[in-house]
Amino acid sequence: MEQVLWKILGIFLSVILMFVVPIMNLYERQDNISYSVVSTQLNQMTDSARDIGGLDASAYQAFLKTLDQTGNGYSISIEHYEKVYVPIYNNDGLFMEDYHISYEGFYKDDIEAILSTDGFYPMNQGDMFFVSVHNITPTKSQIVRQILYGMDPRYPSLIVRGGGMVRHESY
Repeated sequence: MEQVLWKILGIFLSVILMFVVPIMNLYERQDNISYSVVSTQLNQMTDSARDIGGLDASAYQAFLKTLDQTGNGYSISIEHYEKVYVPIYNNDGLFMEDYHISYEGFYKDDIEAILSTDGFYPMNQGDMFFVSVHNITPTKSQIVRQILYGMDPRYPSLIVRGGGMVRHESY
C-alpha cells in the first residue's frame, strides 16, 4: 500500500514538472513580450510628444491599437503639467521682479477631449508630460500563479511608466 502512495505522488510530481511548469514559463515569457511591446510603444509616443511639443491624435490611436494587440486590458493614465509663471507682488501691490513657478495639471479626460476635436494636444517647452499603463485584466501567467501559489491576480503584473519634461515646441 505504501508503494502505491509513492507511485501516485511520483506521477503527480512528474505531471506538474512536465506540463504545468513549461506552461507557466511560456505564459511568463508572453508577459515579458507584452511588457516589451508596451514599454517600446509608450516610450516612442512620449518621446515624440516631448520632442514636438504636443501629442498627435494619430500617434495616440496607434499606441492604443498596439495595446489592444497584446491581448490584455489596460488602464492608461495621462498627465500634463503646464508650467505657469506667477508674478510675486509685495503687500503694496508692487511687482517684486520675481516669479513663482507652479504647474497646472491636465489629465486623460481633458487631453482626450482636445485630441478628439482638434487632433493635436499642444504643450510648451518646460511642461511635464507623463503616461502610465498597467494591466487591468489578469494575464495567463497571473491565473496560473493564482492556481499554484494562491496569489491575488487583481494586482497588475504589467506596469509601464514614461514621460518627462517637454524639450521642444516644433508644432
